[in-house]
Amino acid sequence: MPLLNISPSPATSALIDARISIIVGKANNDVIGHQNRIPWHLSEDLKHFKATTLGHTIIMGRKTYDSIGKPLPGRKTVVISRNPAWRADGVTSASSLADAISRAGDAAHIFIAGGADIFREAMPIANRMIVTEIDLDPQGEILFPPIDPKVWQKLPGKPQIGSNGTRYVISVFERRKP
Repeated sequence: MPLLNISPSPATSALIDARISIIVGKANNDVIGHQNRIPWHLSEDLKHFKATTLGHTIIMGRKTYDSIGKPLPGRKTVVISRNPAWRADGVTSASSLADAISRAGDAAHIFIAGGADIFREAMPIANRMIVTEIDLDPQGEILFPPIDPKVWQKLPGKPQIGSNGTRYVISVFERRKP
């Protein structure tokens, strides 16, 4: 996918008014997926995702949507697909990230929920990243893009241990002021 052209236009005017956050769980080795699945189960992260995104708009790619298999309740879901004929009940389809943001309407907060290509494309326009850093090194071919410390300031997070013994930290990264 090409990078988003963020010059003001009707399709990107939502960029000016909406808070755009990336929300992701990633392992020590930056793995976020393996064979279109999350390679761990951490119920605390799933609950955090739900609590954080409930009542807001989430944007994801079609492969991420397929891995979930249904629209997430209590959220407007916008799915990006290169296939203009792609449709699913209960979601809004879009052809690009700019199109997805414009279809979010007057949403005050938009969450980008994956996959890797969508994250990479959203990083230049996101205001914040909410990253569950999972203390595992699983096998996987889907990686989260590198986080540039010159662009992103990491706020301190509190180390936690999940009910299954997995160590993790929910970290917030704020875009540094130019």
